[in-house]
Amino acid sequence: MKYSVEGFSQQKLVEFGMNTDDALLLRWFVDWSASRRMKIIEVEGIQYHWVLHKHISEQLPILGVQNAQSVSRRMKRLVDKGILAKHLVYEQDGRGGTWT
Repeated sequence: MKYSVEGFSQQKLVEFGMNTDDALLLRWFVDWSASRRMKIIEVEGIQYHWVLHKHISEQLPILGVQNAQSVSRRMKRLVDKGILAKHLVYEQDGRGGTWT
C-alpha cells in the first residue's frame, strides 16, 4: 500500500472517510495557507483562514466543482470530519456581510 496521498497518511485519510478529492482539497488548503496570501483572522486565540470558494474552483478544475455552493459543501465535509474548523464572522466595518 502507498503510505501517503497528497502528503497525508493514506491510512488516516481512510480512517476519516476521506477520498482523493478530499485529500487534494486539503493539500490545496495547506499549501495556500502556507503561502501567506490567505486572509487570517484570530478569534479567541484561534487562527482561522478565510477561503474564497470561487478561488478554489478556479485553482482546482480537476475537482469538477463549478460554483461556490459545491465548494462550500466539500469544505463542510472536512469540517464535519473534524479536519478543519469553521467560524462565522459578521462584518463590522459598515460594509455588512459575513465571512466563513
